[in-house]
Amino acid sequence: MSSPTTSKEAQAGPGRSRPARHRDSVGWLMRAILTGMRSEIDRRMVGVGLTDAQWAPMLFLHTGDACTAAELARCCMQNAAGMTRLLDRLEAKGLIVRRRSRDDRRVIHIELTEDGRQAVEVVPALLREVNQLAMQGFSEQEVAQFKGYLQRILSTIENAGWPQPACASSACADEKTV
Repeated sequence: MSSPTTSKEAQAGPGRSRPARHRDSVGWLMRAILTGMRSEIDRRMVGVGLTDAQWAPMLFLHTGDACTAAELARCCMQNAAGMTRLLDRLEAKGLIVRRRSRDDRRVIHIELTEDGRQAVEVVPALLREVNQLAMQGFSEQEVAQFKGYLQRILSTIENAGWPQPACASSACADEKTV
């Protein structure tokens, strides 16, 4: 004899059970992890003089994954107007400069200044430290397995056509500016 179906089970659909609590939700857990890690990164960035919003586009510039405001907006999953305001702040701090493209005068390339390069150079090590802290207590095998699970989730999302950051890494290296 089967047990009676609860209203929560009925709402979830056949063969599916609702998470008992939000902490049982994969999405909630990923968001909580991201929020905690971002807070720690932000706390550590104070000494560098960068905010959570500022270090990511600077890192994309540093790695050559983006070199225009539009590319940075796509990589950072932000709208163009918000990215323009952020770039205005970075320019006012002397961390970036804007240069018109030699090949297409409509395109403005974003480049790190010497101060910007110095500031962003510490970012990869800082990010590694926070990642290592978050994965403390996991074996190398467990870390690799966890990354594999995350990559599978990402692949599923990409195959479903959900929005993803789109960074064009090759376009920046060859372009000349005036």
